Amino acid sequence: MMINECPKKSAPRSTRIMTLALAFVLMMFMTACTITAPNPITSNTFQEKMEASGYTVVDIIEQFAEHPHMLKAFGSESDTLHIEFYEINSLDNTAGVFSTNKSKLESYSGTNTSAQVNNYKKFTIKTSEKYYVIMQVETTFIYSYSNASDSAKLDELIKNLGY
Repeated sequence: MMINECPKKSAPRSTRIMTLALAFVLMMFMTACTITAPNPITSNTFQEKMEASGYTVVDIIEQFAEHPHMLKAFGSESDTLHIEFYEINSLDNTAGVFSTNKSKLESYSGTNTSAQVNNYKKFTIKTSEKYYVIMQVETTFIYSYSNASDSAKLDELIKNLGY
């Protein structure tokens, strides 16, 4: 007895092209969403880059006399922006500073974002009036905020720092 076998049909060409296109789009999306941790900067680099951007930098370490884990602290502000830069004595202490500040900011009502990879963490929140950005890069920490309408300006300033 002979069994008639139907020849196997391959998927139509349009289906194969759509499958390949979808795979390509997914690959591009996954690549674009990859977080790359920046390299930490020093307090000297912070001062130089802020001054080059037209800001005055002030040493604020005396405010942290009761916190020996704070090695260096600098601040700068304008009418609409405020940024502080810290060098901290260990990864654990820096993570603790980040966590404490993040917890406080999470209590605000607004839209937030969060990113983390290795010893890099970033948290932002935008309320109706303010925009906050905190970052940990290794043993450095940034605490910054601006008017909500100046969020792009603050992001650009942080980007110019290399963060």
